[in-house]
Amino acid sequence: MPQPIDALAGFLEQNRDGGLHPILWIGAGASAAAGYPTMAMIEALLRPRLPDSREAGFTLIADFVAELGAAELARVLDESVAEPRPFAPIHTAMARLASAGICPLLFTTNHDQTVEAACDEAGVTFGVHCLEDDYVLEGGGGIQIIRLHCDPGDWRAAVRAVASLRAFEASYPRLVHHLDRNLRTRPVIFVGCSMRDPRLLDWLASLPIPDRRDLYASRAILTQEEWFRLAPANRDLLTMANVKPILVPDHESVTGLLVEMAGRAG
Repeated sequence: MPQPIDALAGFLEQNRDGGLHPILWIGAGASAAAGYPTMAMIEALLRPRLPDSREAGFTLIADFVAELGAAELARVLDESVAEPRPFAPIHTAMARLASAGICPLLFTTNHDQTVEAACDEAGVTFGVHCLEDDYVLEGGGGIQIIRLHCDPGDWRAAVRAVASLRAFEASYPRLVHHLDRNLRTRPVIFVGCSMRDPRLLDWLASLPIPDRRDLYASRAILTQEEWFRLAPANRDLLTMANVKPILVPDHESVTGLLVEMAGRAG
């Protein structure tokens, strides 16, 4: 098995030779490097107060608010999670990869603005679009950041806002529309993603098997623990859709991998 840096470099080189620029899909794990809580961290804070709930993610948050109230959610978040720090080296590496033209298209599911801040610091010019913009990647030039949640800013306010599930559920058709229009035409590199987002998995599952197999090859940078924690059916679904893992031993290695790749890019 090739080393992670060799696997990523080979994937990028293959796409460059084919004239393709992969989408860099940025998940919560990248924000965690800057001090923002992942969904798993939020679940760990809330679950002891709802021991009978079998829900997860935003559904668990909604149950918490229904049972204990939005004010209690705000108190738990404010008291239990440290204040976020500025952008981290992983975001600087992403900005450099974008600036070098390797991954000029960035999707983010996060509510913070760490990627934008890193681009600003690096002097990288970029455009920002929201899911509601109905943005088509083929129609844009330069570096573009596509926000799949269009409420950047205070992550606590964002968590509280989606606790009703209305905003989360409303994002399904819009995100599926974007996936169908954009992920059919470009490869993707998933960074900081647990690969458990139901919207992504549901979209892949909805594709006819021939269409699923015809998708461009994509890569997910994951720890070995994260990959093998996935349900076998979901691993099989991702594999059938040409999404293969680049496995690293720990989360710090994800940052190290991108930093090294950005260094090679110059």
